[in-house]
Amino acid sequence: MAALAGLSTFDPTLVLTVGPFVACVVFLFGRPGRLRITPSVLLAIALLAWIWLSVSWSVNPAAGQSTIMWAALLIIFIATVDYIQTLQQLRLVATGYLVGAFFAVAQTIFENQAAEGARVGVEGLNVNYLAYALASGFALIVLLWMTGPRTKRARVALLVVLVSLAVGVELAGTRGALLGVGLVAVWLVLCWAARRPPLKALVVALLVVCVLMISGVSDKASLVFEGGDRATGDWSGRLVLWPLARQIWAQHPLAGIGMGGFHVESGTGIGAHNALLEVGVSLGLVGLLLFVALFWTTLSNGVGAVDARLRAVLLGAFLLASAPAYLSGTWESAPASWVVLAVFSRLAVLAPAPDPLSVGSVRVSHGRMVTQPR
Repeated sequence: MAALAGLSTFDPTLVLTVGPFVACVVFLFGRPGRLRITPSVLLAIALLAWIWLSVSWSVNPAAGQSTIMWAALLIIFIATVDYIQTLQQLRLVATGYLVGAFFAVAQTIFENQAAEGARVGVEGLNVNYLAYALASGFALIVLLWMTGPRTKRARVALLVVLVSLAVGVELAGTRGALLGVGLVAVWLVLCWAARRPPLKALVVALLVVCVLMISGVSDKASLVFEGGDRATGDWSGRLVLWPLARQIWAQHPLAGIGMGGFHVESGTGIGAHNALLEVGVSLGLVGLLLFVALFWTTLSNGVGAVDARLRAVLLGAFLLASAPAYLSGTWESAPASWVVLAVFSRLAVLAPAPDPLSVGSVRVSHGRMVTQPR
């Protein structure tokens, strides 16, 4: 599973091909027949079922292929969630992802030694995909820094990976990834300065941003922030795609036009570059509610016993590293996104272990067995 996580950062096609088989093998040789049916698993299955049903009304002739892709993504997600049952397994998958990201940066530098002033990445891989994968890696660095071994060797290794990922994001030049990295840095400063990390305020702010983007209220106003040598006046075509997505969704509000339908109906051959609009157009309000519920449940399930400050820092880092990718790219269909989500869905393993001296209604007190009141 760690190798699969690392591979997802620079070869998503191979992951989608072999990932479900790897997941099945790990499951069979791990705990066959003991899959934990959590709310996240149920919602993932429900979302996949709705995607499969959407083929019957999809305007996309290749809707079946899109459904197979989503089946692979959700199988990998469910298998990763089921695999991570201990802190060691959480660290292992997170470390595997970062090793893959480090290798991707090294490959980028090796393949583009002569490139000057251009956005570069791994040959054959969309440069935005690589940049978003690297940006998500910063959230995993925060996770391992706060929960991993505190040895000098481990700290130095994480710092080396952090610098390499920063170099990779800069070489890719993807604005959403650069924004995600910057937001994570700001979040860590806020968490250091504040007595309580403002996680609730962050969640509310992100929800407001999502509503503004879905409604289109913020489209023109957002151009105030577009600048530099890549300014196009429409966020590289996104302000053309988003209104078109809203228009198509408004015509099929509940069920959408079927998985992958925007590629066909819009005539652009590309996605909506916003996860909420893409899912809304394809699967309608029903599918969007399942998608959002899956994320909400995944990140909140079983984390009540985790130290509140630690939980807030980690969830905030994940949300800020990933939000620009989901809101300005096609990150919802990226294997790397589902691997990282699966890792952060298992923060419950960070909860303190039960006291071995207190089991059930009996505890040990000064060498004597004492019955606890019920």
